[in-house]
Amino acid sequence: MLTNTGIIESRLAVDFPGNQDYAIYASLGDDVITNSGTIKGIVDLTKGNDTYHGELGSVLFGYISLGDGQDSAYGGAGTEVFYGGLGDDLIDGGGGLDTVAFDHAATVDLRLTTAQNTGEGMDTLIHIENLTGSAGKDTFIGDDGANRLEGRHGDDTLTGNGGNDVLLPGAGNNVVDGGAGIDTVSYEDRTYGVIIDLSLAGPQAVGPNHTDTLQNIENVIGGEAGDLLKGDAGNNVLTGGKGDDTLDGRGGVNTAVFSGKAADYSIQSLEGGGLFFKVQDKVSGRDGTDTLSNIRFAQFADKTVVLSNTAPASLTLSASAVAENTPAGTTVATVSATDADGDAITYALTDPTGTFKLDGTKLVLLKAPDYETGPHAYELTLTATDAYGLARSETVTVTVTDVADTPAGGGGGSSGGAGNPSGPVALSLRGTARVDRLTGADGHDVLKGLSGHDRLYGGAGKDVLYGGAGQDIFVFDAKFNKKTNLDKIADFNVKDDTLWLENSLFKANKSLYAAIKKGSEAKPAKMASKFFTVGDKAKDANDFFIYDKKTGVLSYDADGSGSKAAVEIATLKKGLKLTEKDFFFV
Repeated sequence: MLTNTGIIESRLAVDFPGNQDYAIYASLGDDVITNSGTIKGIVDLTKGNDTYHGELGSVLFGYISLGDGQDSAYGGAGTEVFYGGLGDDLIDGGGGLDTVAFDHAATVDLRLTTAQNTGEGMDTLIHIENLTGSAGKDTFIGDDGANRLEGRHGDDTLTGNGGNDVLLPGAGNNVVDGGAGIDTVSYEDRTYGVIIDLSLAGPQAVGPNHTDTLQNIENVIGGEAGDLLKGDAGNNVLTGGKGDDTLDGRGGVNTAVFSGKAADYSIQSLEGGGLFFKVQDKVSGRDGTDTLSNIRFAQFADKTVVLSNTAPASLTLSASAVAENTPAGTTVATVSATDADGDAITYALTDPTGTFKLDGTKLVLLKAPDYETGPHAYELTLTATDAYGLARSETVTVTVTDVADTPAGGGGGSSGGAGNPSGPVALSLRGTARVDRLTGADGHDVLKGLSGHDRLYGGAGKDVLYGGAGQDIFVFDAKFNKKTNLDKIADFNVKDDTLWLENSLFKANKSLYAAIKKGSEAKPAKMASKFFTVGDKAKDANDFFIYDKKTGVLSYDADGSGSKAAVEIATLKKGLKLTEKDFFFV
């Protein structure tokens, strides 16, 4: 029995297994070796039925040879290499990426965790990721993880199964099947250049006296001389390695890999379009000069360079019109574009008016458009940007369509009734391009004058009034009440529009009524300047009408002193240069 808690080092502590320098060489009997420290060199259990416990230790610069008995070996958290030898062995790699190597032709299925006939005995392999073959005919099958299966010499069959595997077929005539995952076939140990065509399903001449059949392989690593590596219709990663290589990705989105930093290479575009390049390694004896075709990315040690890229195209909006009064939050169209390279696309919107926003690919309203008071069309700039920063912008126009208004209570016309048995009537009336007289009912009406010189009578109710273009008159002839009769004038224009107030509403205010009672629609009476003020309250006894620029509220103060609360008449836009000249009594 041997227990190590420190460091055991072979005399030379050089690279293994080519040099037989032993750190531990067991006896010919049944030995138990416990390694809780570090061993630098070969651990050889020799003959006998031996046990190696390395769960808490590590083996560096060497391997663990189980010999010819019925042995058990338990690895630690690091990376270890085991040689099983003849006999029925149990090998548990533990943590890390562990390898079992064979001296005789072997058949191993890493999906099995029970005893299997490997060719060197009924061996049980647990927590083993990688396999290394012999000079014989090896058959290796990986599990669902990432495996490295190395056939070495002989006519080998390597099957990666699940996971992203690396398969090294070695010399001989081999069958290599990557299975599921993104799998790589590697000829990195070849001193000659190899010829690989991933589009071929049958046997292909890889090199001198060397024929391989490759299936379900996505990536290729070449040999140490000039290689010819061809991809297939999928996405391939091609590594030429040393020598002057020719790499043709064919279809898909393909990558060429180089060992140095990008600054160590020169990249030259060749004739034949944007997919032909020459990449030259400035460091002698390393990657050489490679010729690339149908390769999009060059992957270096420090970064990846995009060799070819096309900006997005066909940037369009699915709809070019939106109906007026469409509520905020409504998706009115979707934006789309194409990318010849298959890159992901992100979209951006520039809208000076703040009416729209982009939510992913959805064009969404931030506020309801209005045909009468707002623009009839919006010019928007859409930008589509691919994953590598190339962008395309297009200016599109979204028009606002006019929606014909109809009375909410049924029927139409320019004048509403006083009511009906079921309650107040709410009207939605629209004028014409001529001079119109629109009269609301006693509900919450919407009156739109459009482009003539119109006269709008809201009547009772909380009405919304749009004069539209032209010189319009807004008439207030119903008793003021903030809760039940507070109108909104959406587009009052100080230059063109006028406010008329029914003088009979002010009979209780004797001093005011005496001054205005002669006004009529045929001959409106002007408002005296002393009756009007701007601010949030009356300033003297005859400030009966008050416009608050900050809120847009127009109020009537019966006592003209502010001692009693004023009554709100209407709301207009904020900041208007309203004066007494905008008011008349009728």
